[in-house]
Amino acid sequence: MDNSELSLTVPGMGSDHCAGIVSSALQGLDGVQEVQTNIADHQVRIVYVPDQVDAPRIRQAVKDAGYDVTAVQGPTG
Repeated sequence: MDNSELSLTVPGMGSDHCAGIVSSALQGLDGVQEVQTNIADHQVRIVYVPDQVDAPRIRQAVKDAGYDVTAVQGPTG
């Protein structure tokens, strides 16, 4: 199966330190292929393998790292 892409809005991610925490949390998930953070617009772009991880699990990893997710763009299943 092809990889899927998901974009999250993480309002509390306003520094390189915060972006590193979010990125590390996501990269620790099986199936996450790539994570790109943009602190200027509080966006996180994730490329992942849907057979291994899903959008709700990705979102939960960000919450478990201590950050809220206010918007999700991409597959939500």
